[in-house]
Amino acid sequence: MKTKLIVSVLAALLVVNTYAIAQQSRPSPSPSPSPSPSPSPSPSPRIVSSAVLAQRIRQFRNSRQFRVTDDRFTNNTRITAGQFRLSGVMEQALTNTFFSVTAGFDFPNSRVVPPENFHLAFYSESRDWAFLEDATLLALIDGVSLNLGSAERQSDIERRGVQEFLGFRVPFETFNRIANAQSVEMRLGRREFRLRPEHLEAFRNLISLTQIPSAPSNTPKPSDPSRTP
Repeated sequence: MKTKLIVSVLAALLVVNTYAIAQQSRPSPSPSPSPSPSPSPSPSPRIVSSAVLAQRIRQFRNSRQFRVTDDRFTNNTRITAGQFRLSGVMEQALTNTFFSVTAGFDFPNSRVVPPENFHLAFYSESRDWAFLEDATLLALIDGVSLNLGSAERQSDIERRGVQEFLGFRVPFETFNRIANAQSVEMRLGRREFRLRPEHLEAFRNLISLTQIPSAPSNTPKPSDPSRTP
């Protein structure tokens, strides 16, 4: 059951990531024929292997909550933290309701760069539809209200009830605000919940994985033409 839930949440993250890639792949307008200055070079991405990431994660107090997944067909790596249960044990026993959140980010070809967006994926299992009419996520971050938009949704109906998967793309700056806040309350549809300190700690650890120093390069430095033998 636990494995099935985790796979379901990762599927929700994949929906969000596919949507992001589709948005980024839209053709750009044709450039003007007049010359324009060349853009300043972007920082070189840091090449980090999954083994290095796993070693860093093992230093976390909550390391068991993290997963590193490589897709050898797309050369894409995904790091996730969660699932974190947001529903109570008694609620699940009485109403057969389960509700959780998973956070993560993707990067290509083992080249870690701070992502533009993190993913928040919510998984809901209940007897009836919980987010069919409203899948908007609102947050109170240290008392400041923020609308995080409407979810990318997937759903499934099984004998035991309805499964709903709701994914959000959260900008890096906003995710950082959430992770470093003292208090975070959220409302997804009509369901209100609070992120606990252990959730925020995991989010901060997730952010720290975008700041791993690169391995030393083996590429020889170019010779200085001003120096003669």
